[in-house]
Amino acid sequence: FYGSDMGSRWMRQQGYGTAVSSTVPSLLVSVFAQTVNQPFVRSSIMIQKPGEELASRTFPNFSMIRHLASTKGPASLWLGLDAAILKTAPKYMVAVVIKDYMGQ
Repeated sequence: FYGSDMGSRWMRQQGYGTAVSSTVPSLLVSVFAQTVNQPFVRSSIMIQKPGEELASRTFPNFSMIRHLASTKGPASLWLGLDAAILKTAPKYMVAVVIKDYMGQ
């Protein structure tokens, strides 16, 4: 919640309303977190395929990330990011709004 709290505090100091100050920072933090995590989520899913030879490597996630980037291009690492954001961002935003409301 740290990034959302700092962003919310800054937006309130700039004169934004409570609703905008609570939702925009939490949305931005959620999008950033999903974007950073998505390559690891994608590689974790890909190495679960039965018979996947990269799953037996020392660092299977990194091996799969390297394989996906070299065979399908770097953008393939973020396949499914839109669905991940649509799934998690609203939950995080609601949690932050409730936390802010309860803290007032």
